[in-house]
Amino acid sequence: MSGKHISVLRALMESRTFSTRACIGQCVRKYSDYVIRVCNIETSNLEPQEEQRLRMLLLSSGFAAVISFLMGSISYNIDTAFRPTHTVMFGASVIYLFIPILFRLTKDVFIGLMVFAALSWAVVFLIAFYAYGLPSPVLSGFFVLTIIGFIIGSKKVGWFSVLLSILGIAILYFLHQSNYSFRNFAENRIISIQFFNEIFMLCMTGVLLWFYEHSREQSAQLVDQTMKELELARDEAELASQSKTQFLAKMSHELRTPLSAILGYAELVREELEELPANNQARGLEKDMGRIEHSAHHLLELINELLDLSKIEAREIVIMPERIQVDTFLRDLQFSIVPMLEIHQNDFELTLPEDLGDIIVDPFRLKQILLNLLSNACKFTDQGLIKLSVARQGDCVSFYVEDSGIGMTEEQLIRVFEPFKQADDSIQHKYGGTGLGLSIAQELAMLMNGQITATSEAGKGSIFTLDLPQTPPKKV
Repeated sequence: MSGKHISVLRALMESRTFSTRACIGQCVRKYSDYVIRVCNIETSNLEPQEEQRLRMLLLSSGFAAVISFLMGSISYNIDTAFRPTHTVMFGASVIYLFIPILFRLTKDVFIGLMVFAALSWAVVFLIAFYAYGLPSPVLSGFFVLTIIGFIIGSKKVGWFSVLLSILGIAILYFLHQSNYSFRNFAENRIISIQFFNEIFMLCMTGVLLWFYEHSREQSAQLVDQTMKELELARDEAELASQSKTQFLAKMSHELRTPLSAILGYAELVREELEELPANNQARGLEKDMGRIEHSAHHLLELINELLDLSKIEAREIVIMPERIQVDTFLRDLQFSIVPMLEIHQNDFELTLPEDLGDIIVDPFRLKQILLNLLSNACKFTDQGLIKLSVARQGDCVSFYVEDSGIGMTEEQLIRVFEPFKQADDSIQHKYGGTGLGLSIAQELAMLMNGQITATSEAGKGSIFTLDLPQTPPKKV
């Protein structure tokens, strides 16, 4: 037989197996739906797993009632005499039918499972007690009872069944040791009991194995469905993120063009006003143009932050490393922060040790990071001291930006590098900003194989440390 024929036969067998399982599953659901409808059981408040347990409890109790009644009837016909074992079987078949009503009253699946376990234990124990004692073949029902407890119920129901089974066997063993006179039956009677017991065990084992396989398939289907939903949600989120990034990049470029024109014309007007004769009107217009320039520059900074964020998310940031002298670079940098220092009348201190040497880094991005850290230090410090220092430790160059400003709490420090996050809402209202600066600075540092760390104490200032390796970063 060729491999193609084998594949066809295997597919046919799998399809038939699936159809059989589906048919059994539909029968079980129809039966449980019928019991739920007849007993007026409310299932809308149950979780899916609890509803599944309830349906299996209804199926198990109904199946146990039918088996108990059939075993009692057949045993009575064979024995031709009504014995205590018949009372147990017929009585159990009736009590099993009340388990759905018990759930309707208690609305607790756990209680129903515990009652089912206790009733099943009582049936097995009493039949064994009235039929041969400890050697009775019906004691194998304890094993099925334990399996039912763990598979259909929970760990608590399973261990409860284990304890009951041990208790039943221990009682029978104690009675045997006490020379209790159990009723002995003829050999044909024992064979009949063994026959019905094996039939019952096989039926219950089949039901349990079907339930286990059915639950496993449902769990696998649920996992597959969840994974597909997660993948779909991930794809949608990635698409939305890409759309947002593209929109930010496009809008940032579109906004920078007219804003650059506004800045250029504002500077021209201010220069023309400076050439006019000094008078109150000219000075007033010059101040107004200064405010326009300041606001336009601030808006340009915000747009640049959004543009950098969109480039980082799109992985379009280009790192161009080159060799620079650290001390020369920092001396040139300090002139760029003079306007920031004057806003809150802060003092500045630059500490440069000897023999700093050079470092291979992207100077534009390094300047952007340090200016961001220094800008934050100036913003949150009033008439204080801003310090910039640098140290070389092995193959790493560390830049320290220290201020004596408002500082941060431990909770605020945790989210300081998260995008669009600031210490709290009061910071946003009082100092402004988008909450993107430190996040962008951290991303740029990581692109250069470095990182930024922060230490702070509320009311005593903050220290931000930028660690960069001496080795050149890869072009990204």
